[in-house]
Amino acid sequence: MANPPLEGPARLVLWRRDLVSLLGISQRTLSRMMSNGDIPAPDVDIRGRRGWKAQTITAWQESGCPRAA
Repeated sequence: MANPPLEGPARLVLWRRDLVSLLGISQRTLSRMMSNGDIPAPDVDIRGRRGWKAQTITAWQESGCPRAA
């Protein structure tokens, strides 16, 4: 499966499924990363559906994926 594009109106927000695809990890690994502070906190929470601004993830990746906490 191809990684989702990080730019354009369709990808202003990356949801969990987009992020696991982009990073090539499982849902459980993403959950662990979130719990451990290994990834930036979600920017969006709509009725429990968490998402990240594409620019947040891009900046995180460009800075070498440092721990967020």
